[in-house]
Amino acid sequence: MIKYYIILFIIFGLLSCNNENNKQEIITKDTTITESAKVILNNIIIISPLSGETYKIGEKIELLFDLKSSIKIDSVRYVVNGNIVYTGVKIDYKINTDSFRVGLNKIKVRCFYDGKSESKKSLITLKSDITPKPLKYKLINTYAHDIKAYTQGLVYENGFLYEGTGQWGESTLRKVKPETSELIQSYNLPNNVFGEGVVIVGDKIIQLTWQSKTAYRYNKNTFSLINTFNYQTQGWGITNYKENVIMSDGTNILHVLEPNFFTKLSEIEIYDDNGPLNQLNELENVDGSLFANVYLSNFIVEINLENGKVISKLDLSKLVPKEYKNENDLVLNGIAYNKENKHFYVTGKRWPVLYEIEIIR
Repeated sequence: MIKYYIILFIIFGLLSCNNENNKQEIITKDTTITESAKVILNNIIIISPLSGETYKIGEKIELLFDLKSSIKIDSVRYVVNGNIVYTGVKIDYKINTDSFRVGLNKIKVRCFYDGKSESKKSLITLKSDITPKPLKYKLINTYAHDIKAYTQGLVYENGFLYEGTGQWGESTLRKVKPETSELIQSYNLPNNVFGEGVVIVGDKIIQLTWQSKTAYRYNKNTFSLINTFNYQTQGWGITNYKENVIMSDGTNILHVLEPNFFTKLSEIEIYDDNGPLNQLNELENVDGSLFANVYLSNFIVEINLENGKVISKLDLSKLVPKEYKNENDLVLNGIAYNKENKHFYVTGKRWPVLYEIEIIR
């Protein structure tokens, strides 16, 4: 008899362990459901949209799922980027994407049944519904530019250009008189860093580096180095954005950073009507519109920072110096804006010329 009880105890213990191993946490509609009622659920199959699919802003997307087995549904909830767009009993529902953002969007379906709920999600990409409008320009002036300056960043303030230059062993921060190309002030970066974009924040200047993931902060008046701080991506271009700064890293993603400690606050994905726009380089924020050089091209694009859409495009091919027409790297790079006359200064890497232009809409 004792042996019989021992055998029953062992069998009961093995069954309990097996049940424990098959438990899985699920979100339940009824919080009184017991632990033993929690089982593995894999009943939902998403039919549309599938992860990885691409749509255009404005298209209607059919939300549709199926169930692996016959289950009586209590309710269905569709959630887009954390916002509930539908709650009811339909397993299919069409949503309009007019108010969606470009880039990655998360769509989740949650099905409630038998006092439980199960959810699945899809990640889809939305590209812009806008074909970028071509911009025109008027050439106002042509000035000399130092061919030793491998231009990576350009900012205009109170009659001076502040220019960040790159290349190993050659990277500098410069203050230049644009009309005469006179070098007023400069600072040489360490030989082991590659200088990138620059931005003025109050009485300070911040300069990025390419692969060192280090930004340099200077006193704007003296060019004395105040401190350095780190970030997590490559550094390409940088400009002001409301009370913060916005930085490019060579992809289609822009990073919004707090300027005092470079804490990342958010990011903005940039798309045109063809898809993600990569190689975003030197940046200039003009009254809420972002102008960006597209690296290895002669184009500057204008971006709506509220939705990440490319809204216009400026072709400056005719301004490329003749001797640079076939250069792979010595390309257009550098945008500075003069708020007083609403003119732009543009140049390129080691270009002998600096142009003053007016953009015509």
